[in-house]
Amino acid sequence: MPIVPLLFLVALAGTILTIIVSHAYLGVNLHRLLRYLEKTRYERWSYIKSFGNLPTCGSNPFRAFRYIWSDLDNDDDTIVKYKNNIKISVMCMLICVLAVNVEFALLLLFAKLRIGVT
Repeated sequence: MPIVPLLFLVALAGTILTIIVSHAYLGVNLHRLLRYLEKTRYERWSYIKSFGNLPTCGSNPFRAFRYIWSDLDNDDDTIVKYKNNIKISVMCMLICVLAVNVEFALLLLFAKLRIGVT
C-alpha cells in the first residue's frame, strides 16, 4: 500500500478518535452542569429539561445549547466553567468533522490520481 494514503488513514483515525473523546467530554460536562443546576437553580434546570408542557422526562438539547451560549447565570463561576468546557468540546468536534471531510477529499483525490510513494 502506498505511504500517502496510509498516512491519510492514520490521520483520519486520529481525527475520529478526537471526535469520540470530545463527545464524551461534552457529555460528562453537560451532565455535571445539569446536576449542578438541579441543586442550585431548579427553575432553570426544569426549563432546560422540559419539552414544552411535558414534565422533566429527558433533556431538551435545543434549550440546553441555547442556555450554554447565553449569558444567563454567568455570575456563578462553576456554571461558567462547565459552559466553557462544553463550548470547547463542541468547537473541537466541529473542527474535527471539517478535518474528516478534508481528509476524505484528499484521500479520494490521491486515489483518483494514483499518487503514492512506496
